[in-house]
Amino acid sequence: MAWIQALMASEQAFWKTFCEGVGRPELFERWPGSRLADHAKGNLELRAILAELFAERSTQAWIEFDVDSVENATAALESSGYRMLVKNKKEPWGQIVSRFISPEGLLVGITFTPSMRKQK
Repeated sequence: MAWIQALMASEQAFWKTFCEGVGRPELFERWPGSRLADHAKGNLELRAILAELFAERSTQAWIEFDVDSVENATAALESSGYRMLVKNKKEPWGQIVSRFISPEGLLVGITFTPSMRKQK
């Protein structure tokens, strides 16, 4: 069986959030980058570390829920005691996202993605 792994954390802010979200902030500290994806370009050591990290977790460790209101979902989660890593952030492509770590250690995204919705 073949597996494909992909990580799109090309911008410095995404890379930092990813590292914090998976409990490896030292990766960002060591390779913060200064531009788009320059922390990983030709970095075989980092790629090996990430491959090990991905191998440690099942595909269930990376999950995202698309909801009608990220703001309402975020407020409900915070009132239940969850701490957001990213809160109600609007991305340049229109997606709104909040992210947190679940009690099981999963990186969870709460999103509203207009491009995935049918136009009415």
